[in-house]
Amino acid sequence: MTRLTLFASMLVFMAQAQSLAAEELIFDPENPSAPDEEETIFDPENPGSTGAPTTEPEPAEPAPPSNTYLVLSWASRSQIDTQWQDDEDHVEHIAELGLRLDSEISPSLRAFVDLELEHWGAWGQDQPSRYAADVRLGEAYVAWRRDSWSIRAGNLVTRWGSTDITRPSDVINPVDLTDLGAGALTRVAQPAAEIGTGGSNWRLTGVLVPFFVGNRTWTFGRDTALWSPQNPAAESLPISKIANRLLDPSIQDDVQPALSATRVPDETPENVSFGFRSTTTLANTDLALGWYYGWDRTPSLQINSEFRGILETVASDEAFLNDFNFLELVGRNPELIGQFNTLSESLQNGESALEIYHERLMTMSAEVSRYVGPIGVRADVAFQPEKTYVRQDLSTERKPTISGALGLSWENLNAEDDFFTLTVEGFVVEPIGGEEYLGVGRRALGMASLVGWALPAPSLEIQLASVWTASNEDLILAPSVTWKGLEHMKVRAYAMLFETWGGSAISNAKILDQNDFVGIELSGQL
Repeated sequence: MTRLTLFASMLVFMAQAQSLAAEELIFDPENPSAPDEEETIFDPENPGSTGAPTTEPEPAEPAPPSNTYLVLSWASRSQIDTQWQDDEDHVEHIAELGLRLDSEISPSLRAFVDLELEHWGAWGQDQPSRYAADVRLGEAYVAWRRDSWSIRAGNLVTRWGSTDITRPSDVINPVDLTDLGAGALTRVAQPAAEIGTGGSNWRLTGVLVPFFVGNRTWTFGRDTALWSPQNPAAESLPISKIANRLLDPSIQDDVQPALSATRVPDETPENVSFGFRSTTTLANTDLALGWYYGWDRTPSLQINSEFRGILETVASDEAFLNDFNFLELVGRNPELIGQFNTLSESLQNGESALEIYHERLMTMSAEVSRYVGPIGVRADVAFQPEKTYVRQDLSTERKPTISGALGLSWENLNAEDDFFTLTVEGFVVEPIGGEEYLGVGRRALGMASLVGWALPAPSLEIQLASVWTASNEDLILAPSVTWKGLEHMKVRAYAMLFETWGGSAISNAKILDQNDFVGIELSGQL
């Protein structure tokens, strides 16, 4: 669902763990195990950093200066389900073409644009082939810096949080959960502006987001859609099954927003989101405090009981879904007449059959990070006075929530193609005084980990991301092996595995238990 973001709350730990499996490894300059500055990549989370990477080795011969970089990237991925079932895509292929422009207009002014074209195709047993194409604008901004002041404005991704995987305070940008095989959790860039200033060991940053942008998810029509037939909670929203049968595959992607929300925050000044973050360093320890007033991307939902009953009757009547003969439908289900009459009276009294809308969300956060020898210690905690949760019957309620993460990392960094890293984080999401909710259960309590190992001789990079949710008895694994032996091109083999041992909550792995897949990707850049 493009804006219905329950999927985000259900998959955020898994997807963020997966994100590190594909993003460029950051050699943290705060880590004393890094051999020297020339093998360090700029760390954007370090408040003392003041510029882009300056660690390119000196060329053998002087090269003419260049202030503009243009990169053309491409990728081709094919993935196949490990279990084939009816009403499911068995094979998917995704082709991507990206264009990135980075220009240093002057020593204090920089322009950046990232553009991507994606083509998707799917094939399944007893299902028509389906295709879709999309052009997406990633980050595109102008950045200005002079002395201690800096400004960025445009289509931005703003990252908060000190932990590496779960990042409970990283709430500013929406996320893209439409493609679990991409190997990365993509933060969706949105119109925004940032302004920052600071001194030798402190920095204050403000962010302004003028318009609401929802998460990218699927409502129906895809295997990983929120209400796919394999979802144990799908019967709670039969409208998705009706839409899947009624609408031609060629237009399903276009109408996803129509089922995501009946009302979204309008582009007016009173709907602006904004926040502040201060960072400092005391006794070799990085500290940060944040406050953000935005929108809850998990929507609140109100559905008329009679309307729900009508939808359930229609979705369970296979004959009607095949011939759409309304008279025969009523003949088989005479109770529909009374339900329609009651619904009509409710609508005449000003009630709504279905309302899906977003409410405000305030987030207060604190972050700590420090290295003790070669061990990195990071902790984040976030408090939200009112956050939206969804029950199994699709009713929603808002509860105060505390989210936290404590992480340890160890890094043996010999070179960019010769390293071993290990990150382990414990996490908790606690709806205070709540009950059992979709994707979260009574609470989400578990551990996320990421292992990265680069072997220079065979040019291999092996990574394993995992999320174990002890409270919901499930495990999500994302292994991958990348071979970088060819110039300007690499080959990646990967998998996504969802396992569950029971438990009462409809958890992450239960929702996607039938969607294990393996894949292979060729990618490169010019």
